Amino acid sequence: YVPYATLISSLENLRTHGIPGTGKIDKSIWDTQSGAIQGQLLIALRFLGLIDDKNRVLPGLPLLVKASPEERKALLKKIIEDKYKSVVSLDLTTISQGQLEDAFRALNISGSTLLRAIRFFVKACQECGIPISKRISERVRGSVSAAPRKRKFPNGAKREHEDPPSGNGAQVSPKALEDKL
Repeated sequence: YVPYATLISSLENLRTHGIPGTGKIDKSIWDTQSGAIQGQLLIALRFLGLIDDKNRVLPGLPLLVKASPEERKALLKKIIEDKYKSVVSLDLTTISQGQLEDAFRALNISGSTLLRAIRFFVKACQECGIPISKRISERVRGSVSAAPRKRKFPNGAKREHEDPPSGNGAQVSPKALEDKL
């Protein structure tokens, strides 16, 4: 699974540079991406029914590539609803995280792929206008940064006192520093 934005940028790349006249897609089309992402893009296009098992272009790919952003969303919505039929058939507006994970596990998706698959699906739903529970959409965000980690000190020591904030103009006398030591 690739991020949804990566799929869209790969379609834009094909729009800019064209679908090869041979009618076959290969990794080198996305030469600015890592080899892993290139492979994942091929798998994604295959899963979505845009290329066949020999990487030959199927009719849906040129339609997506040529479509305007709004037309593309409508086309992708149909593809998502078809390819994730068993998941979309659940009430996505009230589904819980656990129920969504179970639905993806039923598709034989597990491990680290599970989280990436769910992120792709949720982002696709949001972008294509498929209603999905806020408890899911607010929880699965690709841009959320992790909470800052607490600073570790040598030998597992914990810091008991905080230093005064720097840059506030307060001067600490050498005597006060000696007392702290």
